[in-house]
Amino acid sequence: MSNSNNFIHKLKHFATILTLVLLALVPFHAFLVVWLGSVLGYGSWLAVWKELSIIILAVITSVLALPSLLRMGWRSLLRRPAVVLVGLIILAGLSANILNANYGFSALVGLKTTALPLVLFIAVQAVASDINERRLAW
Repeated sequence: MSNSNNFIHKLKHFATILTLVLLALVPFHAFLVVWLGSVLGYGSWLAVWKELSIIILAVITSVLALPSLLRMGWRSLLRRPAVVLVGLIILAGLSANILNANYGFSALVGLKTTALPLVLFIAVQAVASDINERRLAW
């Protein structure tokens, strides 16, 4: 196995593990942040673990998907049902903010709250086959 293939394999393996950790822990995010924050005293730092993990996962999956995107073109990405769904949801959120004349900080926080799970949804698509292969191997 060449060095680049080995790096890609390790990157995909890390993304798969990060995805599984996120899927397992995100439902308990609020509890874990409040509980560990009160015990350790770093509540504000603990509160961003989910966002940082999702951003790291999005960067990794972007790196993994870049060669196929360059080969197939950006239009093929925009035609995928998951990407269309995420785009429509974000467009609906932006439209609601415009219709309610909500242009402040709360609009940005609302957009972040709406977009982060959707980014996770898109990122999971890139490593879903690897997760399925692991499940079958167990």
